[in-house]
Amino acid sequence: MPLLSVEQYSNVIDKRDPLFLSTLTRYDFLFKENGAKKEYCFGKGESAAVFKAVKGSKSFAMRSFLKGEPETKVVKGLKTFAIRCFLKPNPETFNRYQQIANFLATKELPWKVAFEFLDNEVLIDDQYYPVLKMDWEDGIPLNQFIDNNAGNATQLTKLQKKLIALSENLEENGIGHGNLEYSNILLTDGQDLSLKLIDYESMFIPAFQGEKSLETGNYGFQPPARTPLHFSETIDRFSFWVLLATLEAVKVSADIWQHMQQGGYNREHSFFSVSDFSDPDISPLFQKLRAYNSEALNFYLDALITFSRSSNLNAIEKPVLYKTSFVLPTHEIAKPTPITPEIVVEKPKHFEVEIKTIPSGKDVLVNGAKKGITPLRLNVLKKDFNHVEILNDSEKTLVPISEKNTIYEIDFSKKEKE
Repeated sequence: MPLLSVEQYSNVIDKRDPLFLSTLTRYDFLFKENGAKKEYCFGKGESAAVFKAVKGSKSFAMRSFLKGEPETKVVKGLKTFAIRCFLKPNPETFNRYQQIANFLATKELPWKVAFEFLDNEVLIDDQYYPVLKMDWEDGIPLNQFIDNNAGNATQLTKLQKKLIALSENLEENGIGHGNLEYSNILLTDGQDLSLKLIDYESMFIPAFQGEKSLETGNYGFQPPARTPLHFSETIDRFSFWVLLATLEAVKVSADIWQHMQQGGYNREHSFFSVSDFSDPDISPLFQKLRAYNSEALNFYLDALITFSRSSNLNAIEKPVLYKTSFVLPTHEIAKPTPITPEIVVEKPKHFEVEIKTIPSGKDVLVNGAKKGITPLRLNVLKKDFNHVEILNDSEKTLVPISEKNTIYEIDFSKKEKE
C-alpha cells in the first residue's frame, strides 16, 4: 500500500462526502484557520495523523471552536473523539489493531481509552483504508505533568506509585504496551492522578504470543538489546524503570529537569538517551545523577545500569519502589572483557549535534530508526555520519554529519514556497 499524507485525509474530511467517508460523515471535524486554509490535523507522528471530531450539531461545534476557544476544549454537550488515520498503511498493523480492539473490549481496565477500528472507512485513490475512532482524552502528557510539579515531591512520589500499579495491571492482564513514552501516558493534573494510555500500535496481547513486535518503541525508554523478537507482557519493565528513575531525579533536584536542555538532554522525548544506556560508565547524565549521592536515586540508577547491560530482557525484574525488598540479578550483568596491559580498547567517540528545521516538528531518523522530532539534540557515533535523515511529510532529506559542525538547520519553508 502507498504512503498517505495529511493533505489527502484533510481533503476527504473537508468534503465529508459519503462516497469517500463511510460512517464519519455524521461527525464534525474541528479545524484552525490559517488564512483561507483550514487545518484539520491536531497531531502527526511518523505513522499516523490525529484529527479531532465531535458528534452533534455542526453549527454549535464550529461556532464554539471559531470563537477562539482552545482547540482541546471539550464542547459542552458533545462527545469528542480522536480520529487516528494511518500514514503508513500496513495490513498487519490493521489486523493487529482489530484483534487488540476485540480483546480490550472484553476487559475493564482503568488505563484503557475506548476505541473502535473502523474498517474501509476512507476512500483515497480508489483504495479503502481503515481508521481508529478513539475517545478524546483531555489529560496532559507525563512530561507536562513533571513540568507542572517539578518542585512537588509529594505529587511525583504519588505518580511513581501509580506507575507501579499500572505496570502490575498490564502484566496481570497479559498486556504489554510496547511504546511507553511521555506522550503516550496522559494523566489528570490534580490530587487524584488518573493515568490513561494511548497509541496501541506496538501493544502485545496473549493472541500475539510467538509473533514479532512491529515497532520497538522510543529508544530513550528501551534497553539497547531490545529487538522485534522481544515481544511479551514484560516488554514495558525497562520503560517503567526509566520513568521511576526520571521522577526520582526530579525529586532530588527540580533544576535538572527545568534546565536539562541546556545540559544536552531532551525532556520532550526522554530524560535519558541511547548512549546513556549503551555505555553508562561514561554517560555524563549518569555521572551527574550519581553526584547527588541520593540513596533512592542510586537504587533506580543501579537497576537501569544492570538491565541495560543484560542480553536477556526476560530477566528484567518487575519495577518496584525504593525500600521495597529487591535484589538485583547480578548474574545477568554482562561483565566487561578483561583488558591486559598490552591491549588498548578505544571506546567509540560520541558527537553531540543539534538538528533544527523550519518549521519544527519534523521526524529525525538515524539508520531508518526514529530518534525524535526537531529541534533535537543527538548523541551520534562516527559510523552514523551521513545517515541522519529528516522526514518532511513523505520526503526524506539526507543531512551529512561531520566533526566540524554541531548545529544543522534545514529550512523547508523555502522549498514549500518554491
